[in-house]
Amino acid sequence: IFLYPGQTPGNFDAPCPYKITVYTGDVRHAGTDSKVYIEMIGGKRDNETSGKIYLKDGKFERGSIDKLHIESPFMISPVSRLIVGHDNSGSSPGIRLLNYIFILYKYFNG
Repeated sequence: IFLYPGQTPGNFDAPCPYKITVYTGDVRHAGTDSKVYIEMIGGKRDNETSGKIYLKDGKFERGSIDKLHIESPFMISPVSRLIVGHDNSGSSPGIRLLNYIFILYKYFNG
């Protein structure tokens, strides 16, 4: 088991950092100008949720790779589902979700 700063055995309520890499597809109309968010779901009973975490630093343009560092309010382990959405804002709010591949890593080393 890995503990993060502020966590003690049996207490996983401290914020937990993650590293996420987002691959935006390279097809017509891929990408978005909207504010993109994720929600991680999982845990022992598969009912814990991180809530919406907005991916503030991503560009999400056609053919791009965005490497982001986020923080969940607490550790979700294991992550069994990932919800991806956006707020429909911006001049080109459309998004081609089938062109996205999300790879989620627990972020262990600074």
